[in-house]
Amino acid sequence: MLFSLALLSAFMLLSAGCILQDPVTPGASPLGIGDSLPAFAVTTTDGKLISTSDLLGKASIVSNISVGCPDCAAQLPHMNRFFADYGDAVNVLCIARRDDAGTVRRYWADNAYALPVAAPGDASVYDLFDRGSGTGVPQTYFADSKGRIVFTANDTHILSYEEICDVALSITD
Repeated sequence: MLFSLALLSAFMLLSAGCILQDPVTPGASPLGIGDSLPAFAVTTTDGKLISTSDLLGKASIVSNISVGCPDCAAQLPHMNRFFADYGDAVNVLCIARRDDAGTVRRYWADNAYALPVAAPGDASVYDLFDRGSGTGVPQTYFADSKGRIVFTANDTHILSYEEICDVALSITD
């Protein structure tokens, strides 16, 4: 019994990066299919400014993540592989929900990730996507060249490399 409680406590601590106690608005839902990507501007950890308008013109994947999230840790290698294989054809951007730039840089370096990531240090950009729904991360949005969302996934389904390829490559011009 004591072992079970310890195991449950460890799981809850590890999952804390996925689901924070963000304020939840009753009846709210995150952006969905048919919505447009919200207007935002972020600076990646390598100093590049990326805004919504920079994503227009080709298909895009925007994924809200947290470096302490086991679900994000499971999906990020697939995103990184997709970026390595198709980053010229599809915009790919990860946005850290609350993690600071130094923490994200270390995590990216430790995992040899090359895909672009921004770390605003707060949940302001995440909130534009989540809209008070309290959905955990990862939150991944696939948008067409006009910025219209055509597919979403969240922490209830971790995307495989094949799924990322199937969706993203089906919306490239």
